[in-house]
Amino acid sequence: MRHRFCFPAGPRCRAALQSNCVFTYFCAVLLIGCGQDHSGSAPTAAKNDGTRATEIVPILPDDPAAVAALKAAGFQLAANDAGNVTAISMSFNEDHSSELAFLKGLHSLKQVQFTGPALTDAGLDIIAHLPHLTRLNLADSRAADGALKSCEHLKHLEVLQLRRSAVSNEGLASLSDLPALRAVDIRNTKVSDSGLRHLATIPTLVDVQFEKCDITDDGVRSISGLPLKSINLNFCTSISDDTLILLGAMSDLTSIQLSETRVTDHGMQAVSNLTKLRRLRLTGCDVTHKGFVHLSGIQSIERLELRGTSLDAEGLKIIAQLPGVNFLDISECRLLRAEELAPLNQMRKLKTLICWETKLDDSVLTTFDDLTALENMNLSSTSVTDMSVATLLKLKNLRRLNLGGTQLTDDGFRQLSQLPGLAWLNVANTEIGLDVIDELKAVREGLEVQEFE
Repeated sequence: MRHRFCFPAGPRCRAALQSNCVFTYFCAVLLIGCGQDHSGSAPTAAKNDGTRATEIVPILPDDPAAVAALKAAGFQLAANDAGNVTAISMSFNEDHSSELAFLKGLHSLKQVQFTGPALTDAGLDIIAHLPHLTRLNLADSRAADGALKSCEHLKHLEVLQLRRSAVSNEGLASLSDLPALRAVDIRNTKVSDSGLRHLATIPTLVDVQFEKCDITDDGVRSISGLPLKSINLNFCTSISDDTLILLGAMSDLTSIQLSETRVTDHGMQAVSNLTKLRRLRLTGCDVTHKGFVHLSGIQSIERLELRGTSLDAEGLKIIAQLPGVNFLDISECRLLRAEELAPLNQMRKLKTLICWETKLDDSVLTTFDDLTALENMNLSSTSVTDMSVATLLKLKNLRRLNLGGTQLTDDGFRQLSQLPGLAWLNVANTEIGLDVIDELKAVREGLEVQEFE
């Protein structure tokens, strides 16, 4: 499917961001540069009188033939105020390697997003000829070590996304000398501990994503000297408390993701050192109140993902007292009885509350009057009935509400149509009538009703 091309300039950049979702990612970044001077000024030189003079160097314009060829092939382009292409994207569902040579005619290119099953290393040697590149995304492709070899001299490359690509441990050696690289995403690749040893030589790295890689505690130890702010080790099932202890010494960490690892209460002791921590994901980990107590002094935490943990009543009391939490997922935390969920009403800053497959019922939910900041609430497969509708109607900021698998009746769903901002409602696996679904859509223009899981 081909899309309309977008060349945002000045105020029009913001309009493009709102009207064309294809370029949301590119325009959001380009907005930073909109309105800036694009004159291409060279460094100043001294005059004879001791003052400074600025030599104006004209911008080298893009090759019109190259731009036309890329457009004709279906590449999506975004440009700066001077009209030069700065961002390009393409989904390679078929081979476009021959057209990649035209990238040489784009002299201001900073962002490349090439994905898709037909993308291989063929033609990607062109990357070496893109000296201004700052972001490269080759996710969901068959790009491999050849593409990484072409990155060796990209002195301005900051972000490299390789999720579900064919890169290997050996290929990561090509990144060792990149002076600006700050973020690497190698989720769902065959990279293992030996690959991390190459990344350990990049002192600018602050964000690493290793989800579903064959990473162990030894691999994390090799990168423990980096100034990391964010690390993702979800589904790296060999990771244990030893890694969490290592992370506890990285004082700049703001985000830790450890879903389905072997982390326990013992490792959680180290988290108390992380005073800048904003996000913690422990889905599927065996952590109880003995571990969660080490969060009690961290005022910065905003997002907690605790689905399927051993969260108990004492643990929830601790979490409910954290002052800044606005996102909480406690779904499938089956150790909590209904009445033990009552402390949730203390969490007045919550914008997202996910508690599907918990024992939440009307007796607790009807006490949640104070959660007025909520925008997204998932009550799927709980024991909620029409008795809770009056409370839900007090949560005026709700935009997304999941009531799939609950006991609400047609009348309860009709009343919920009064929520002023409701944009999405899940009614799957309920007894709602088809006529009521049609009625809801008629009453609330734009309301999306999800009927099936």
